[in-house]
Amino acid sequence: MSQTYVMNARRCVIWTVLCLAVWCFSPQGAPAQTLPAATATGTGFLVSPDGHVITADHVIAEGKQFRVRTQQGEYSARIVRRDPANDLAVLKIEGTFPALHVIGSGRLRPADRVSTVGFPNPGLQGFAPKFSSGDIAALSGTGDDPRFIQISVPVQPGNSGGPLVNSAGSVVGVVISRLDSIKILKLTGQIPENVNYAIKGTILLGLLEGVPGLAEKLRDAPTKPPKDAADTAKAVEAATVLIIVQ
Repeated sequence: MSQTYVMNARRCVIWTVLCLAVWCFSPQGAPAQTLPAATATGTGFLVSPDGHVITADHVIAEGKQFRVRTQQGEYSARIVRRDPANDLAVLKIEGTFPALHVIGSGRLRPADRVSTVGFPNPGLQGFAPKFSSGDIAALSGTGDDPRFIQISVPVQPGNSGGPLVNSAGSVVGVVISRLDSIKILKLTGQIPENVNYAIKGTILLGLLEGVPGLAEKLRDAPTKPPKDAADTAKAVEAATVLIIVQ
């Protein structure tokens, strides 16, 4: 290999690195949206046209101020109801929005297809909503907890509070947690794959019915079911929001 070839190769590498640096850090290459410093984020979804938002309680537990970023814009939010025991919370924003239909969990079966939309690691992965799908693995959680569903839907930090929907686009649960991979690795020597959990829609409905005036505002079942998974994802995206906690 000639010295000239090596020098040219080095120049190409340096030029590529410089171009990537300029693209990543220049205004043209910077993300269109940013987050304030010292914030936490999670996912939520709208259940009423007038702005009731569901998320996981652990997403907002340490916060003092809350913002909700929707497809229509960003709104200040207030806490309406918290249920730490079931890791659920209800927020409220002002406006008119698309909402998702919530159903109970009585008809769920193992192997039912389910999916979610959320905002995992938005600072790294971007602010576009991310769709993922999988199956119901079990109708109970860790220790056979009957409040939860075990799902194979891939989730990451930031998915917490997102809607778990069936093929019709109705909410059957709320994404809450994933199995601690590091802890399980230390205990068993193996890394678990896609062992994640959602709280059942039946538990969520109980919370919603306890909020004065909310039950009659909940969305009815869609009259026209989605044609395919892409239609489901589009409808769920419209009602799924980014929760910003300060």
